[in-house]
Amino acid sequence: MLAPIIARLTAPPAMESKVDSSWNRFVGSYTDPVGWESEVMIVKNKLMIYDYSYPPEDNPVGNLVELTPEGVNTFRMTGDDGSGERVVFEMGPDGKVARLKTGENYMYPKK
Repeated sequence: MLAPIIARLTAPPAMESKVDSSWNRFVGSYTDPVGWESEVMIVKNKLMIYDYSYPPEDNPVGNLVELTPEGVNTFRMTGDDGSGERVVFEMGPDGKVARLKTGENYMYPKK
């Protein structure tokens, strides 16, 4: 009965992934031309996107989707609620996000 508890307490600490500091440039609020909003944030060392829903979810964490790096400024929606859809942050000449493309849809940074 105690074996699982002892194993958990004596196990080496899990390696925590480190946050890629370049992801900070993607963090922020985004909106599409009709006003639908999303939030890109770092949660538990992972880049995540949160889509606001209406009516609001009973469990808002259910709307968090992990963005797994795939290339330069390119990610894939993964995890339990991920659709596998590609996400591309298109950068402007100033080095800031000009728009966010998910599938064939565009979102723009909120000002």
